[in-house]
Amino acid sequence: MYPENMSAGGAMYSTVDDLSLFAGALFYGQLLSPKSLDEMMTPGLDNNGDGV
Repeated sequence: MYPENMSAGGAMYSTVDDLSLFAGALFYGQLLSPKSLDEMMTPGLDNNGDGV
């Protein structure tokens, strides 16, 4: 692994199917509690969710 090749995504790759599974798990309560998801999506700096 070469740190100089890393970017915001951590030099990770994914498929559309994997991203769909991740999004489904995130938004349907399988990864975070509803409270944590709500906090992540609440607008903060520059009108973006704090975790988005």
